[in-house]
Amino acid sequence: MRFWAYLILLLLIQGFGRTMYAQNLVYNHSFENQSDHFNQSIPDSWFNPPGWDTADWGIIGFHPTSPFSFKPPNSVDTAWFGWRTCYNRLHTTPSAFDGRSYIGLHLYDTLIYTKIYYPASCCTSVFDSLIDRDSLYSFPRSFASTKLKSGLIKDTAYVLEYAVHADTYSQFGLITKSFGLIFTNDTLRYDDYLTNSLSNANSPARVYTANDGWAKVKHKVIAQGDERFLNIGNFQQDAFSAWSYPSTDTICTGFAYSPFQYYFDAIYLYKATDTVFHVNLPADTAICPGTSFNLHAQHDDGFKLEDTVKTFEWNTGSTDSSITVNGPGTYWVKVTYNQRWWDSDTIVVSEVPPYYTGLFADSTICDDKTLRIQVPNIPGYTYRWSNGSKRNYTEVSDSDQVSVTVTTPCETVMDTVQIHLKDCTPDEPEIFVPTAFTPNGDGLNDLWLIYGLPPKNEVQVYDRWGQQVYYSSPYEPWDGMGKNNEPLPLGIYIYKITFRYYPGITVNQSGWVSILK
Repeated sequence: MRFWAYLILLLLIQGFGRTMYAQNLVYNHSFENQSDHFNQSIPDSWFNPPGWDTADWGIIGFHPTSPFSFKPPNSVDTAWFGWRTCYNRLHTTPSAFDGRSYIGLHLYDTLIYTKIYYPASCCTSVFDSLIDRDSLYSFPRSFASTKLKSGLIKDTAYVLEYAVHADTYSQFGLITKSFGLIFTNDTLRYDDYLTNSLSNANSPARVYTANDGWAKVKHKVIAQGDERFLNIGNFQQDAFSAWSYPSTDTICTGFAYSPFQYYFDAIYLYKATDTVFHVNLPADTAICPGTSFNLHAQHDDGFKLEDTVKTFEWNTGSTDSSITVNGPGTYWVKVTYNQRWWDSDTIVVSEVPPYYTGLFADSTICDDKTLRIQVPNIPGYTYRWSNGSKRNYTEVSDSDQVSVTVTTPCETVMDTVQIHLKDCTPDEPEIFVPTAFTPNGDGLNDLWLIYGLPPKNEVQVYDRWGQQVYYSSPYEPWDGMGKNNEPLPLGIYIYKITFRYYPGITVNQSGWVSILK
């Protein structure tokens, strides 16, 4: 009956076209819903591998605000094995990495030599209070197992994450530095590690032995196919396990506290493709002076883990999903999912500069010549001359008043030039004005060379903001340097040439020249 109900629910979801979100395949990943001890009989719970006489090995469900609210495995009478003053440092157990609960595992089959002492301040005067009675006490290792929500798919990439913390109170003698998280197709049995056929897979690159806080570990796992159980523990025999002695007093602490050597929390297992998403800002753009626009962090919903929490971080300090851009600059946003996975993007915002036509107020031409009047040509701008031309230039051969209207993304600029016609006895000299040169020092086209210019002349060059950058009278070849002898940036510059080639005849000519690489 449960199968048919699930099938109907699945069909309904697919019928409405909703995305089937993937999920963390580990039940109770932060141990918040765990009973006090591992219990295989509780559905969707962590449990001890079967096959060992003591069924409740491995404490779970405790938190640092109530350090004495749990009993250790194989709990003993503290009146016999020690006084509370000997283990009152249990408050040094760490806070949980996720939520309030975590597990602690003993990872080495340890035989502890203990002594019984008189009631005294054992942690400070233990050697004065020891008596002759002593005993041996065995601490077998512990494991934790759970059944996954679904079996793993063969050759599929998964991500395994967990947090690990070295025990702050592991002072029993030999402690191991070996542990792993392995997947099995069937229930792991307690004594499987004795066959020496298992390995400590998915352990961190470096072993965490110092009390340096929770360490986040992440592994990529390629499924062999149909793995259904996740197991935590030391799967090597003692002879093959790395171990060391603690640096603290083993006698004082050995009477009243079970030897957990590592804590584990926040265990995740998910498909690697379930966390892929992208953040996109618009392409680089320019804005008009004094204007603003809303910049939104566009991001797809390819991220599939359930309970998704998104956060936003802008370089402006904002944590909203969008910001208002009021001026030029570089802006970036970082979008984070579930405090783990993130992506970012950057946009460069510039400001549209004011437009200058560079036209003279008036100009004189001979009655047998045609004058080309032009303004700087910028892609995306529109041009309209009073004589109907829609290019960035027009040609006139008669006395006339010629006007141009230039429309930019930010403004409309109008300018007018008066053309005077004059009978020129001699022919007007033909000058050649290059429209580009490359002052890069390679010996090729390094100078702006104007050919055919009469001796009585004046040459001026202006940048796009109307600032004069070059002046020569009479003309001398220009090397692309500014008035302060500094290299000018690449771009378009307006020139104005005035020359007289016959008494009473002055010619004004303007245009633009480009400085290239």
